[in-house]
Amino acid sequence: MLRFTKMDGAGNDFILIDNRAGKIHLDRTQIARLCDRHRGIGADGILLLEKPSDHADFRMRYFNADGGEAEKFPLKLQLASFRRNWLETSSLCK
Repeated sequence: MLRFTKMDGAGNDFILIDNRAGKIHLDRTQIARLCDRHRGIGADGILLLEKPSDHADFRMRYFNADGGEAEKFPLKLQLASFRRNWLETSSLCK
């Protein structure tokens, strides 16, 4: 089972997946299927939280609905800060 949160911001919707444990490995095809609005969850993209490589709380990667990874995505910082409290209280963190 894949645990996720569906969120929206600035007119876009996203699938947020907490992968700080590093157990989730999605390829382009799987990401595109999850984002498919007719046969999947439906979203403009996937925000994947990962374990940080520095002193941050987490690393965030954004994948477009076609499965390709975006290098820059300013809204993800806003969504990340908004969801930080959720992550601290979520059962995903326990």
